Amino acid sequence: FFFFFFFLPPDAVVLITDFGSGILPELEQLNKSEREIFVLDHHQIQDTPSVHIHLVNPLEFGINGSLECSASIVCALFSRALGEENQDLSALGCLGAFGDGHAIESGDNAFHHSVLHQAEECGMAKRDGSLEIYSAGKFQHAKNLKSALDVLGSYAYFQKGPDIALKGLRDGFDSRYHAIAEDFQRKYESEMVDLLKFPLQTVGQFIQHFNLDDHFLGAGVKTVGLACERFSSAPNTDPSRIIVGFQRVPASIPGLGDLDLTGEKVSFRFPPALWKKVEQGQFPDFTRVVRGAAEKAHGLVDGCHRHAAALLLPLGNREEFLACLDNVISAWKISHSRS
Repeated sequence: FFFFFFFLPPDAVVLITDFGSGILPELEQLNKSEREIFVLDHHQIQDTPSVHIHLVNPLEFGINGSLECSASIVCALFSRALGEENQDLSALGCLGAFGDGHAIESGDNAFHHSVLHQAEECGMAKRDGSLEIYSAGKFQHAKNLKSALDVLGSYAYFQKGPDIALKGLRDGFDSRYHAIAEDFQRKYESEMVDLLKFPLQTVGQFIQHFNLDDHFLGAGVKTVGLACERFSSAPNTDPSRIIVGFQRVPASIPGLGDLDLTGEKVSFRFPPALWKKVEQGQFPDFTRVVRGAAEKAHGLVDGCHRHAAALLLPLGNREEFLACLDNVISAWKISHSRS
């Protein structure tokens, strides 16, 4: 992303979606030409945006971005505000919210209800027991589209997966696109089964971790988050420790070329039993511990929710970061046991 920034003309209007709230100071430093930047996001906010950075984030209004308003809902509302002709994009907002684990089909809050109503009104979505999206001349179950988009955007990242996904969403996600996604899905599942056989390594009292160094070579960095989710329900996972996954950041980006970049993408998830303790106030959520540990290990948090988080870490800082994170969690536990 930072590499891409230098290719923009000085008068460009920049739109950043589904991340950016956690790197507002860095964006301000990059924005030497004082471009107008719109950050459409729902992650934890770090610092106050400058005059040329316009933050559109439900958290600014006390709304839970983790559960009530995904970034795709923010984008759908933003696009509708730009013009009524964008109403059909509401269906993509619904699909994105579904993919983020939001109960969009229930329409149980104002954001979900508004965007879902817009999509239904123009015939692009319906609820028939579950959410369905109109694509390629018929209604398709959102869960099937989600599965296809997940693998195309992660495992198939360097094999034109995102381009295929976008083209399918634009032109109609017909059987050709599903066949391509299913082929990648079979390969992905085979590698994932092999990965899940390896025991997670433990650090301190509260952490278990894995890395994808020898798995999923050539996959996009979204893969490590999906792997964390799979480990969260795996039988060999310790239910009392958080799950941390590491994946080497590739040295190139499709469409932009090679980068002078070395680092690791780090993702975080809770096993279900530990998440219950978080909700009961017996264990810290990620917004309370990840950023503090990352700063001590020179990491950059690019997305943080209570239940999930992601950051970039310089190569060689893994052990330092894990030790810092365990210490931060331990300090939280001690302070809350006294209160």
